Amino acid sequence: MPEVTPDATLMIATSWQALGRAKTGDERTMICNCTVIIVFAGFFIEANISHIIEVINKTEELHEYAGTKRPGIQDKLAWFYNSYISESKNKDKAKVYPKLRDAFPEFGEIYNFRNKVAHGEIDLSQISKTRRG
Repeated sequence: MPEVTPDATLMIATSWQALGRAKTGDERTMICNCTVIIVFAGFFIEANISHIIEVINKTEELHEYAGTKRPGIQDKLAWFYNSYISESKNKDKAKVYPKLRDAFPEFGEIYNFRNKVAHGEIDLSQISKTRRG
C-alpha cells in the first residue's frame, strides 16, 4: 500500500529496521525492537483507517458514531467495521467492540499494547508473543 502521509515513510522505515534487528535475535535489543514493531503497527493501522475515512468523506459520520471529535483507533476501526463489514449494524459502539475483536483478533493486542506504551508501561508478555510468532 502506498504511504498515505509524508510521515508514513519514516514510520515504515523505522519499523522495518526494528523488524530486521529483532530477527537477528540479539536479546540486548529485543525489548526495544519488539516495542517499536508493535507500536508502529498500531500507528500504521490508524493512519490508514484515518486516510480511508477522509477520502470517502465520512469524518462527520465517524464523529457522530464515536461521540467525539477526536476518536481513537478503536472507535475508527469499530465505525468502519460496523459501517462496511458487519452484516448487522449497531449504533452502540460498545457492542461493536467484541465483534471487531472477533473479526480482527490481533487488533486487541496491538491496541492494548500501544495504549500501555503511551502511558509509560511496557507489557513484556506481549513482546514474548511477538518473539514466538
